[in-house]
Amino acid sequence: MKNSQLITLILCLVAVPGFAQTQKPKAETPKKEPLSTDRPDFVESSLTVGKGVFQIEAGISTERSREGGLGARTSSTPTLLRFGFSSNMEFRAETEGALQLRSGGARQSGSADTALGVKWHVQDGEGNRPSHVGTGHLTTILKY
Repeated sequence: MKNSQLITLILCLVAVPGFAQTQKPKAETPKKEPLSTDRPDFVESSLTVGKGVFQIEAGISTERSREGGLGARTSSTPTLLRFGFSSNMEFRAETEGALQLRSGGARQSGSADTALGVKWHVQDGEGNRPSHVGTGHLTTILKY
């Protein structure tokens, strides 16, 4: 990982909790909604985070494979940032984050591409009718 990427990651990890703590409490307590996650790279729900809500979803993912007696392991840090700009629409930034591949004693590392997009909750599910959502993403390709 390049120094500039590491510094950016550290600043984000330090600044976001500080920003969340410095917000002034509102006179009226907002209604608490259940947390809806999209689990980066695994499952997409049909729900959005809600107006004015900022949510970070992150994790560590590891895959192992063995082919022809040669083992390989890939690790990544999938991350999804979500910000609701209306009650049924959200802005999204998603990446696999830092990537690392180990295979036969060799090691490669780098950064994944980032996808920017929006998610629109079109319709709630009711009875036998499913909930509907529309998404659109634009992927940026990083070249070093």
